[in-house]
This record gives sequence, structure tokens and C-alpha cells, in this order.
Amino acid sequence: MMWMTWIELPGSTAVLIITLAAGGFLMLLLIAVLLWRVYRRRPMTRSATVSLPTISASALPALPEETLLNKGRYRILKVEATAETANDYVVCSTSPLNRCPRCGATVENEAVRNCGRCGADLSEVTLIYPKFRAHETLDAQAWDKSAQLVAMHLTHPALHLPLDVFMETTSGVPRYYCVEPLLNRAAGGPPPLPDKVLQQGIVLAQGLAYLYQRGVALLHIDEEHIIRDGKNIGLVCVDNVDILAGDTSACAGNVRALAQMILNWLEGTSPAFRDVPSLAAVAAWLAQAQETTPDAEALATSLEQALYRLRAQQAVCLQIGWMTDVGRMRMFNEDSVLALDCTDHFPAFGAPVGVFAVADGVGGQEAGDVASRLIISTLIEEAQKLDILTDKDVPFPARAWLERAVLAANQAVYTHRRAASSDMGSTLVVALATGAYMTIANIGDSRAYWLSADGVTQITTDHSLVERLVAIGYITAQEARTHPRRNVIYRMIGDKPAPEFDLFEQWLAPGEALLLCSDGLSGMLTDAQIWQIWREASSPQVACEQLVEAANAAGGKDNISVVIAQVASG
Repeated sequence: MMWMTWIELPGSTAVLIITLAAGGFLMLLLIAVLLWRVYRRRPMTRSATVSLPTISASALPALPEETLLNKGRYRILKVEATAETANDYVVCSTSPLNRCPRCGATVENEAVRNCGRCGADLSEVTLIYPKFRAHETLDAQAWDKSAQLVAMHLTHPALHLPLDVFMETTSGVPRYYCVEPLLNRAAGGPPPLPDKVLQQGIVLAQGLAYLYQRGVALLHIDEEHIIRDGKNIGLVCVDNVDILAGDTSACAGNVRALAQMILNWLEGTSPAFRDVPSLAAVAAWLAQAQETTPDAEALATSLEQALYRLRAQQAVCLQIGWMTDVGRMRMFNEDSVLALDCTDHFPAFGAPVGVFAVADGVGGQEAGDVASRLIISTLIEEAQKLDILTDKDVPFPARAWLERAVLAANQAVYTHRRAASSDMGSTLVVALATGAYMTIANIGDSRAYWLSADGVTQITTDHSLVERLVAIGYITAQEARTHPRRNVIYRMIGDKPAPEFDLFEQWLAPGEALLLCSDGLSGMLTDAQIWQIWREASSPQVACEQLVEAANAAGGKDNISVVIAQVASG
């Protein structure tokens, strides 16, 4: 209630009072408006605060598809698995994986029409974005071990290693990521035959030795932490490592666990496996390893000796065939082959000895053919230096000889390449046969196959773009056969002073064969066709001739070369 009294005042005084009253009223009105606006805003602020997403240290909600990770380097394609504090995603790299068809330089931009290194036309290049598995966790300690592994730049065919690590913060909570190849980590069954057990045991023991030399041990060695992918076997090192700090007790524990696993595998092959002298000896070594401080290299050596003795007990001979052809689309044959039977030079050895090779030249006329011929002539020179022991029970150091031979061949091509200022090079697949035991080296996409009554198995792994895409799960092996980039390789003889190459070992039973070939054969015929022609041929030489004929009938788009070394009872 307001009380008002009218008082008469002089004119100027009345005007002043009215003015002051009006100003005060306006001030009060302005204050009231401000208070009302503050009052209206307060509930809105409370509501917004309550609706903000929060992540506790015990919960890790999965990120949605299409989310970019690691500053846009990866894009989430799908959520593969979820847990309270960890998630697995299938991610796609936002950086393409492709190479120039001429020089192998990386192509990273669809707008680029010519290679920056050699000027080749890239208008037909289709960029490919590989897929990976990304493991997301809140466990900084486990992630730190993976980060240390990545920083070591480790690489070994028996080890399944992380490829990349990074950390991102979402709503104030750090998320840790480990990127690995997109492979099936499901455990497979043990090998059914003793020689396969020994073969896989050697690979795993060599992988352990490689880790120990670099101060790394594994937390678990069991079926759940072993990957079997066709002919390959490997140890899972992602989230399964212990970075050593001078304490090597974990190493001995790993070797004991692997020795026990191999012993269990041998016992599963046959109850009477101990009746075979070479297997009984290695079984005793494996059992003794549980009571001593075993060494990974010693384990690998013991398994190698047992495998060699197991395979040397059978008297065999080799039947050899070979052929090379220019094909139907090329004017010059840049392939060269070697089928060298050295058995007569080692009569006391009592078993066949041979050196076999296929080299597929790169670089055109007066380059690729020169490179492949240089390789073969160098291998012949190195074969003359072979010094095989006369005792079949003692393994010949075939891997060491192959390493020397490949390095010598590479040096010959590399020196000629620099002197001629050319881009020459060559693939190479080469095998040393000592009895029925084949030791194989390869660089590039020329292949080695194991042919048996049960089928065909590719022994070597192509050093090619499409093989990488198959390995990471981006394309299938069938799609690789028709992929537009199937001829792009990233390793070859003569490209570098010290080349990278792979070594393999394969034992052949009587009736089985080793086939070496250039991609002019494997690119024209399927593995099943190669096997069928070999099975129906009357001899290795006839098989080689029929394989070349079939490759030409299928198009003959490249030079075609093949060598077959078949084991027969002696």
C-alpha cells in the first residue's frame, strides 16, 4: 500500500522532485528486470550440468562408428567387442596404402597423377585404406608396455606385435589405444605329426630368443596366446609382455612353458613316439628343461637337430624338371632359372644335394634379364663353395649358406645397377636341398610351393602390396588374384645394399615335391590347377612343360618359369 500527500511547491522545485522520482523508478525497474533474468537462467544452468555425459574410472562406453582416432589417423568401422573397461574396434586407416607400379614409392594422394620419384602415370592407381584392430582400455600400465614394444621397432615372423599406440582424452578421462593387425586370435589345435610339432616348436623358440635378446619376456605361453594361420604359427605379444630390467628368471619360465607345450604336442601325435630315437632324445631334453634353467636358443637347436635326424633316416633321391618361356605378351624373357644337381660332388653324404632357383627380372630389356642372369651365375659360384659334412645326422648350416648366397647375388646386381645407372632388379626364390630337407629363401613375389598327395601349400610369402592387404584382412586371397595392384612388390634383389628376405624350411616325404615359379605361372593358374597338373604328369619335367603350356593357354601375360624337385625313395 502506498500513501500519497499532495503539497504545493514552487514550480522549479516541483520539477526537480518529479525528475528524481522518475529516475528512481526507472532504476528500480532495471534492477527488477536483471533479477528476473538471473532467476530465469538458474534452472537452465542446473539442467545443462546434469545432462553432461560423464565417464567413471570403472566404465568405458564404446565410441560410435565413424569416430576419428589419433588426430584423424584411424576411423572406426565397427565395434567388435565391449567390456566394462575395454573395447575392441575394427578401424580403417585414413592414410592410403599404395605404391607406384614402377618404382614402389608410396602414393598418398588421389589427386597426384604422376609419381614424384620416377614420373610414372598414376591415373589408374586406386588408393586402398587398410583395416586394423584397435584395442581401447583404461589400463595405462598395460598400454605402456605396448608403447615400449612399438618404440623398439621389433619384427619377427613368429611374433604377433602391436603396430601403433596412442592416448586420447574423452570427457576428461584418458583412453589408451593399441593397434594391431586384423588377424583371428582364436587358438587352433596342435599339429598332428611329430615333424610338424618340431617345425613349429623351432619357430616359437626362435621367436622367444629374439625377444630375450631385446629384453622382453612373455607373461603367458599357452594355446590362448598362440596364433595359427594356415602354415604359420606365432606368439601373441599384444597385452602379453614383460619388459625386463636385468632379471632373466621370466625368460627361463617362458622356455620351460614352451618346452612342456611341445612335449605335450609330441605325446598327442602318437603314444609310441618315444620309440623313435631322435624323438626320444628330444623328449628327454624337453623333460630335463623343467628341472634346469633352459635357454631359448638351446631349445631351438635341440629341436632342429631332432628334426634333421628324424628326416635323414629315409634314403631318397631327387627327380628334377624345369622350364622357362617368354609367354605370349612379352618380347623378351627376363626370367632365369637354376636346376643344379650337386649330388655327385658329395658321394660320402649319401643323399641328394641340389640348388634350385627362379629369378624374375625387373626393369625391362637390358636390365631385368641382366639382373636375373647375374643372380643365377652368382648362385652357381656360391654352390661351388658348398662344404657339406659327410654325417647325415649332423645338420648342415643351410640357412647360413643361403644367407651368404642371397647377399652375394644382391651385391652383384646392386653393383651393376649403380654402374649402369639403371633401375634393374629381380625377384628371387632359391632352395638348397640336402636329402629331403629343403631350405628356401625368397625376396619379391616369386614363390615356392609344397606339393603333396593331400594338396598344394604356398611356403613363401609374397613381398607384394596385395599380400599385405590379405594379411591385414582388407582383401581375400581370391580378390588378390585379380587386384589391379597385384604386380607391385616392395622388396627385390639389387634395390638396396642389404636386402631383407625370408627363410623357410620344408621336409618332403617320398612322392612330394618342391615347386619354384615366377608370377608368370602363379598369376595365370590357380594353386589347384598347378597341383592338378603336377599330380597327373608322368614326371617333373613333363609337369613343367604342361604347366608352361597351361599358363600360356590362360593368357601368358608374363614370362613363365618353373622348377620342380621331387623326392622319390632311394
